[in-house]
Amino acid sequence: VENHRTEVLVVLAGYEDKMADFVRADPGLARRFPYALRLPDYSPGDIARIAKGYASDRMGIAFEDGLEDALAQWLGSNMERLQASRHNGGLAVNLTEQALGRMADRLVASAADHASAGGASAPPQEQRLRAGDFGLLG
Repeated sequence: VENHRTEVLVVLAGYEDKMADFVRADPGLARRFPYALRLPDYSPGDIARIAKGYASDRMGIAFEDGLEDALAQWLGSNMERLQASRHNGGLAVNLTEQALGRMADRLVASAADHASAGGASAPPQEQRLRAGDFGLLG
């Protein structure tokens, strides 16, 4: 890198505290990487939006109406407890995957109820992520 400073761009990325430890590990690193770009943590609204996108785009599951806002509000009160700054976008994925597991349990129970009553599968509105799937009780 040193011999090709004008030809090569090297980006080191990580959490601020871990990157500070890394740079301190070798006195020459601070000189070789003199610029730092610090990005803000995601807001509760950002994390809720990422969760909704992950559910929809990756899993093909929609949020019920109002869930994104309810999730953002709940996150706003729980960011510190969830250590959101340590997880950022990963928090959205983890919360959504946990909610999808609860949704699956809910749909299996609903299907069993419908089958025992002689009905068909769960109605489409049940096949959406609900506030309860995220553990949000209103």
